[in-house]
Amino acid sequence: MFSTNNKFCVLIVSFIFYSTIAEANDKDEELKNLINAANEISSNYYDLGWFSGSILIAKNNQTVFERSLGLQNQESKTANQSATRYNLGSIMKDFTRVLVLQHIQSKELSLESTLDEFELGFPVETARKITVEHLLTHRSGFADIFNAEYRENPLKFDSLQKKLNLLLKQPLLFEPGTDYRYTNYGYIVLGSILEKITQKSFSQLLRERILSPLELVHSTLDPNQTHSMQSTRYTYLYDNSLKEVGVTEHPGPDGGLESTTSDVQTFYHSLFHSKKLLNTDSPIFKQVFGSQEDHWGSYGGGLGISAAVEVDLKNNVEIIVLANTDNLVAERISGRILNYLREKTYQPVKPRAQNLAYSYYKKFGKEKFFSNFKAHYQEQGYQQFIGRPINDLGMQLIKTQSWSEALDVFNYLVHLFPKAPQAYDSLAYGYFKQGKFEKAKATFLTALNISPDFKSDYSSNNYGVENYYLGQRPPGNTPIVFAPGIVTTDNYTYGPTFTPSMKEFHFLRIKGDNDHIEHVTYRYNDFRWELESESKRSGQPMISPSGTTMHLGSRYRDKQDNGWSDVKEHGLPFSEISIMRMTSSLNGLHVFDEIGSAKGDGKIRYSQLNKGTLDAPNVFGKEINAGTFNAHPFIAPDETYMIWDSRRESGFGHSDLYISFRQADGSWGKAINMGDDINSEGWDAAASVTPDGKYIFFHRLNDSGNANIYWVKADIIEQLKASNK
Repeated sequence: MFSTNNKFCVLIVSFIFYSTIAEANDKDEELKNLINAANEISSNYYDLGWFSGSILIAKNNQTVFERSLGLQNQESKTANQSATRYNLGSIMKDFTRVLVLQHIQSKELSLESTLDEFELGFPVETARKITVEHLLTHRSGFADIFNAEYRENPLKFDSLQKKLNLLLKQPLLFEPGTDYRYTNYGYIVLGSILEKITQKSFSQLLRERILSPLELVHSTLDPNQTHSMQSTRYTYLYDNSLKEVGVTEHPGPDGGLESTTSDVQTFYHSLFHSKKLLNTDSPIFKQVFGSQEDHWGSYGGGLGISAAVEVDLKNNVEIIVLANTDNLVAERISGRILNYLREKTYQPVKPRAQNLAYSYYKKFGKEKFFSNFKAHYQEQGYQQFIGRPINDLGMQLIKTQSWSEALDVFNYLVHLFPKAPQAYDSLAYGYFKQGKFEKAKATFLTALNISPDFKSDYSSNNYGVENYYLGQRPPGNTPIVFAPGIVTTDNYTYGPTFTPSMKEFHFLRIKGDNDHIEHVTYRYNDFRWELESESKRSGQPMISPSGTTMHLGSRYRDKQDNGWSDVKEHGLPFSEISIMRMTSSLNGLHVFDEIGSAKGDGKIRYSQLNKGTLDAPNVFGKEINAGTFNAHPFIAPDETYMIWDSRRESGFGHSDLYISFRQADGSWGKAINMGDDINSEGWDAAASVTPDGKYIFFHRLNDSGNANIYWVKADIIEQLKASNK
């Protein structure tokens, strides 16, 4: 007979027993529902023609669900299997993170190590600012490697050094540590650092420190097309079909690795639940891998590649989805499975936005597509910025050479975003790929008119369009300030001149007082303008039409293979004349001014170059030297006209620009005021015409004592010539 206490104990034991069974049944039911959800989600994406790949779900390091759908190789009809190898894309970055942290934990590196310590070829001032931590966390300021040069032929970049060279000398997007910008390039740099400090290749480090210790026998950095379980890559097209793309990039620290769902699960479980790779208790591990306490997500993508990992640290679950199709399909599946695991629900599966757009275009035609698709897109619940899927659709249509459809789609992009240079860049690319090169140039010029410093995302040479004038939008018939914020600033600026190639620009800038005058040089290189130098003034620079001489008043420099020579003197009598500016023609006629006295009685003179020596100077006649303060002459390369500034009773301001045309008998015509479209009430002076003959540059002094550089179309010259015959 039981005692009261014994009866009570039996009740407790029974309660625990039945509670355990009930809990086990609940867990079984939860697991069953999760598996059903994973099956349903993956089937929905497979039915769209989008997903081809494998899924693995593990709990407590035990596989609870595996499924493979689609074909490993369409030609051989080989089905995907759990042992199929897929490319991981940017998931590779987690392997690189581990390698870096291993070397930090062994004291060979630190998060604070700066880039200059490794002598990889970066400018020292840049390298000193960037730390290993900046590189790991995408806060270095580096751009991404996917510039036009890389896009044109990714397979050309078959080594770490070639990829490193892509941005080695390029400016940063922001000061390191001040912003975030996802970039593959930072991990290329990290891989280069690892190779430098270990004197081993990145692939060797990966094999010795991660793949071998974890016995990831199905994983290699490089794809092996002869491997029986190697998947073939396919891109998912706008019409729900798949097209083989093969290998389009070389793997590296930023992306790659061929692996299986089981190897990937082993890596992540070992990373977070063991000390086989790293000391998980260390502050550095928590700093790099512990940004989210209960979840770590990692994703990869590319042409024919989609991979996703969800590590649910709270429930000790890993969800691995690998695909040999693309457009983030693995990430869409893994995210929905994770959401069901946590919330018991997931977002409905919808067609890819590009496919929705193409279906609508084909069903309703171009006109209704232009007028109605944006509203339809929003009504269907798509929240992604519409420009991205429309652009992607156009690019896919180009790859299938569906030219008219691609141009319709890109023109729709322009219709949506008429003030976005990127839209015209895409349209230009469409024309370019079709072989309509002049049409591509004309279209890209529209992009430059919107954003003068814009650089194509698809053509490394901007479709052959040269970006002259420091990337500025050209003026009309009304003078405007030149290059505000770059050339024209709060400082006094004057004396602009281009070389005949239009790829070198010089001007003078006064900072503070007249004792500090800088000669500033910008150079056009690799389709962008860059500040080359800021040096002490040696005179007002004017480049000769031949490009062989830089006039500096009574002094000059000769053009050399490596730049400009040291300053030279013209000697007497020119050294005795206070010359402010000298210019010359193609035939060697040199014209120049002099400061004169305070009364402004300086004269404009000329001298002919004969056998390398300037003749004795002569004074121009009264047609040029009338009024007061005649200065800063510019002689046309063909000597058909001369422009200078003068103070006369007929003027509009303190100093006006005048022009004189060469007559049939060789004499100079009367001085013609260039009119109130050019001249102002202020001081307008020091004009010159660009080597291409398109624009007049001059500087204008305002009431506050500050001078700015202005430019205007040169059409006024022919207009004045025609009206003063």
